[in-house]
Amino acid sequence: MDLIDGISEHIIAESDEVLAKQHQISENIYFLIKGKATFTKYFETKSITFAKITKPATPLGISGLNQPNRFMGEIFIEGGTEYISIKLDDLRDLQQKNSKLISTLYSAISFFSFQLLVSSRNLNTLYKDDEIQISPGIPSEKSITNIHRIKSATFFSTLTDDDLEKFIKLGNIKMYSSNQYIVKEGDVSKGLKILLSGKVDGLFHNFINGKIRRNFRTLTRAGIALTLSSGKGDFFNPYTIKSTGIQKFYIFLTKHLKI
Repeated sequence: MDLIDGISEHIIAESDEVLAKQHQISENIYFLIKGKATFTKYFETKSITFAKITKPATPLGISGLNQPNRFMGEIFIEGGTEYISIKLDDLRDLQQKNSKLISTLYSAISFFSFQLLVSSRNLNTLYKDDEIQISPGIPSEKSITNIHRIKSATFFSTLTDDDLEKFIKLGNIKMYSSNQYIVKEGDVSKGLKILLSGKVDGLFHNFINGKIRRNFRTLTRAGIALTLSSGKGDFFNPYTIKSTGIQKFYIFLTKHLKI
């Protein structure tokens, strides 16, 4: 971890300040040590404060890690707030020297970002629907033999051909019929599930105007990770995943990873 310390800067905000502006190109990622960070998204005629964070170790600005490397909202911190700042260019350089260390760091970022997700839904913990029955799916006899066919998919695009061949051997393919539930929001993740083909709804709950409300997002892009897993601790499923659409079968690559 000395390598991480070497590229980190410990900062104490002297006064209230905007740490990141909405749509600003990201050059740093931040980690809250002590204090308060408020996340706000601005629209043409209104703004929405979607999260207030005080929990130590929460990453700030994770949306800047994804293409097109811009912050999805404004991050405002109060005076006296302590945080760690790391330049993304330094992380990329370190990745070339020690990919395992950076992999562990990114796993930690995903793990500690969970509190931000819960806060954005105005909940203390994720909602759980005990009436939902999870389908075991149907194991497929087929295996992935043409890695170039899935190489461009979102999740696999950063892997080399050699790493991808090793990775796909860890898992298996399952198929799900329309209207079957694959994982449930709030349950502990049992592995990594990646959409290979088909269409699913990601259902989630939030607290709005004194009521618990259910929302959903439709996901169709091949290569999207529908659950999280790192081997470093328990991840909870951020969504209930339900198969949907015209097609009958949906194929997932299920992984059980231990780093």
